[in-house]
Amino acid sequence: MRKMRSKGAAYRSIGAAVGISDPKAVKRIVDWQA
Repeated sequence: MRKMRSKGAAYRSIGAAVGISDPKAVKRIVDWQA
């Protein structure tokens, strides 16, 4: 649970790094890769 919460902010930074502005889209991609 703690890991997921810390990922919340990470999704935005990852999204910004790859040019994805939608956190939900980033989450879907990260979940798919994981």
